Amino acid sequence: MAWSWSHTDAAYAAVEEQLKNKADDANNGDEDTCLWLITVWSEWVASDWQDELIMADLDLRKYERCLVRAKRQGESLGYEKLTKDIWEWTSELAACTNGGHEAYLCPHGCHLLPFIAEVE
Repeated sequence: MAWSWSHTDAAYAAVEEQLKNKADDANNGDEDTCLWLITVWSEWVASDWQDELIMADLDLRKYERCLVRAKRQGESLGYEKLTKDIWEWTSELAACTNGGHEAYLCPHGCHLLPFIAEVE
């Protein structure tokens, strides 16, 4: 079960900042982060999430095409556009884990980021 967002602006900014950091890491060659962003972006594009359903249906054929498209886009243009799209869709769906600790960064709730940035 997912909850709707009801956090502070600082909490939303923390998630957005973490997502932007992922774009920087991907642009600097972090393979795991590249794959994470490509996967999340592709899940959004290949899912029927506009009905505000968590665990939306995933069109596997479309998903596989999206993986190729996202990888090509990230490698040639950088990962900022992918993260911008992910944030836009994430904030529109506005879903989080029970207790409100982590934001759903994909329409399925399997890619999460905490609402509070961890102290390093």
